[in-house]
Amino acid sequence: MGLNTFPFCRFPPDKTFYRFKNDKNRRDANIYFPSPPPVNIEIMDEKTRVQKDIVMFEENIKLINEKTITDSQKKILELASQYYQDTKYYAGKKDYFTAFGCINYAHGLLDAILKTEH
Repeated sequence: MGLNTFPFCRFPPDKTFYRFKNDKNRRDANIYFPSPPPVNIEIMDEKTRVQKDIVMFEENIKLINEKTITDSQKKILELASQYYQDTKYYAGKKDYFTAFGCINYAHGLLDAILKTEH
């Protein structure tokens, strides 16, 4: 079947695409094209990205004042710390996909505390 397996796509589905707005006057309005390369974006490998997020988590967790958070926020903080430990475990096993998911979940939990802390 090759590249035309997906009727809406003339390129392999593992690439990033942009799409023209649905313009009735354009014949190619529904054709997907490869995205132009991003401007001023830092490209890094999976390991470097996970390590960067671990450092960011360690910096953000220091911002939480444990004396002023509630009991429910303490439970969330403990859960975020567990996800942080999971991240380090999976990164050690070179499973950067799972590690990245764990650290992002940990960041989300930490953000919830930071946004609700008075």
